[in-house]
Amino acid sequence: MIGYVKKQTCEHVLVLSSRFLLARLYLLSSVDILYRFISTEKERVYD
Repeated sequence: MIGYVKKQTCEHVLVLSSRFLLARLYLLSSVDILYRFISTEKERVYD
């Protein structure tokens, strides 16, 4: 029974951490895209 609980907890932690990593990657990529968009817009304005 204890082994089963440990296994469930480990799986839960893995799922949470993978979701967290995915969310972080998504945030970073969207911020990167926004930053590129803003910098290209600035260049367009100054040209």
